[in-house]
Amino acid sequence: MSVRLKIWIAMAGLILWMSGCYLVISHIFTESQFRHFTTEARIQSATRWATVIERYYEEHGSFTGVEPAVKNAVIQSPYGTGTSLEEITLISPNGSQIAKIALSPTPPDPDDTTGVPVPIMVNGKKIASAIVYDRVIEGLELLQETTLQSVANATLVGLLLTAVISLIAGGWLSRLITKPLRNIMGGIRQIARGDLNTQVRVRSRDEFSRLADALNDMSMKLAQAVQTRRRLVADVAHELRTPITIIQGQLDLIQDGLQPAEPSSLLPIQDEVLRLRTLIDELHQLALAESHQLKLHMTRMELVEWLSQLVEKFKPEALLRGIDIGFTTEVESAYVSADSHRLTQVFANLISNALRYTPEQGAIHLTLRENPEPQKTVAIDVTDTGTGIPKEQVDHIFDRFYRTEEARSRESGGLGLGLAIAKELAELHGGKISVASEPGRGSTFTITLPLK
Repeated sequence: MSVRLKIWIAMAGLILWMSGCYLVISHIFTESQFRHFTTEARIQSATRWATVIERYYEEHGSFTGVEPAVKNAVIQSPYGTGTSLEEITLISPNGSQIAKIALSPTPPDPDDTTGVPVPIMVNGKKIASAIVYDRVIEGLELLQETTLQSVANATLVGLLLTAVISLIAGGWLSRLITKPLRNIMGGIRQIARGDLNTQVRVRSRDEFSRLADALNDMSMKLAQAVQTRRRLVADVAHELRTPITIIQGQLDLIQDGLQPAEPSSLLPIQDEVLRLRTLIDELHQLALAESHQLKLHMTRMELVEWLSQLVEKFKPEALLRGIDIGFTTEVESAYVSADSHRLTQVFANLISNALRYTPEQGAIHLTLRENPEPQKTVAIDVTDTGTGIPKEQVDHIFDRFYRTEEARSRESGGLGLGLAIAKELAELHGGKISVASEPGRGSTFTITLPLK
């Protein structure tokens, strides 16, 4: 069952339920008002004739001759002989009948219970009760039934028309509501068929819009993942092809007798084997780090002294390249929980890259500073005055096998795995790594680690 049909059925059920409730409530309310009206009419009619009898008693001191007086009052009333009164029965306080005033040729049924009893009061004392039988009550009851039936019929017709219109509007509304969902489903089917560049457009600003944005983001990331996978396969093939080609060429020369199997001819083979081993080891490390299976031997480290010693190790190489390298700290001490070997791997990679891309007479500087956040962290900036990174390449700098050189030089570009490994290792330590760069002016890599 489609969502559109479910919405329509839910709306139809709600409309019918509300219509039924309105019909029942309106019937109960109207009937209650009519009952109140007829009761008040009966009491007012009975009270009016009880007042006539009270006045007669006050004037004559007894009920003797009250029947002609009441009949005369009835004739003189606005209704005259067309009155709806049938009979008035006077009952003494002890329950005996004092008088029965017949006002209609047809007396009321002995079982008639529509008579309204009212007290006859003289000087604040009850001297009798009058039971008044009035046919107007029957007319009111008939009017009540007729009116209630008319109201019920009119309400039912109105509710049916409203229900029909509402159901038609509900069908249109359910179609309108589910239109973005149909667009999203169409996009999902296109993605399932392999069209990862699909972008769903939803004009509404609601949950469907956010769902479409999430789907578009997912399809974009899937497309990027596919491109990354293809590039990874191509990069791995490229990295493997070169050393294998060199090894095969050297072995062919030795097998064909064109080159003797001497250490000098075997040395290039050994270099390429070492290169292959390095590539495999780095890929293995990256896979373990990404799957959080790389074991870390965490110890409490003091970064000020540790970074000072690390910079000292790179000073000879920097001196040979004509590059100034230094370290400053804005804190007296900073303790973190880290794997010393893996953390050295991270910073060694950053410093090596900085040395590779910083020209002669350039500078590399490490800065240790406290980074106040809701949870305090320490930040280490590795800043160089090198060539910088083009803006369009910054977002990909931590991708596998990514190099900023278009020529993909094996000599200057490395394997292209160092920054990817550094990023994963930093995240395994509960930190993160980021980069800010300006082409021609240099780059700053920042690593943040939680303080312990």
